[in-house]
Amino acid sequence: MGTQEPEPPQQIKRINVAVNTDELTAITLLIQRERISLTEAVRRLICYGQALYTALTAGRDVVLSGGGQPTQKLVLLDPPKAPSEGHRAPPDPR
Repeated sequence: MGTQEPEPPQQIKRINVAVNTDELTAITLLIQRERISLTEAVRRLICYGQALYTALTAGRDVVLSGGGQPTQKLVLLDPPKAPSEGHRAPPDPR
């Protein structure tokens, strides 16, 4: 059987971001609940956000259910326009 080649390491870029009180609360809550670092909390929240954004912009339904709470459907109120509709991709920050 063939061997799998290891994946190349991901490029890591350090960024500074200003956050508001609600965003800081979300980060702090995740740190406390999961007992993780600030860096890991920010990474996870970015990945969660990307997953939701990708699903919603693809026209998929995202539904929250469970925990004894009413079922809710997430809706993207102002979906971005596709590049073919006159918008360009943002410039590469590198």
